[in-house]
Amino acid sequence: MDALWDLLRDYAECPPIAVKITGIETMPKDLQNYMDKVLEVFIDVHGEVPQIHFEVIS
Repeated sequence: MDALWDLLRDYAECPPIAVKITGIETMPKDLQNYMDKVLEVFIDVHGEVPQIHFEVIS
């Protein structure tokens, strides 16, 4: 998770970016559970770098 966070922080000076996430419900349950942690990181990233917006599409 730290590597993902570091990578996303590199976009702090970028124009607005929309990231659409799909297919979570089709993943195996263990990956869905892991995605919960990933989505928490995305929420934290958006708090620090508000021009990056994440949207989960079911």
